[in-house]
Amino acid sequence: MNFQDLHELLRLELVRRIERGSLTGSRLAQQAGFQQAHISNFLNRRRSLSLEGLDRVMAAQNLTVGQ
Repeated sequence: MNFQDLHELLRLELVRRIERGSLTGSRLAQQAGFQQAHISNFLNRRRSLSLEGLDRVMAAQNLTVGQ
């Protein structure tokens, strides 16, 4: 798995959580320490996150690379 694959799999999982209603973009931004617009751009494929950004989002959602 490369960085692009991890990036897309994380985005898809977060979108699923938002669609299920267990998460909002605003809440995710707050948990990970980003502005809501930055998270929105990531979720809508307008921008990507850095490796550090991916780590912050994954930690905020208690996710690991293995998941």
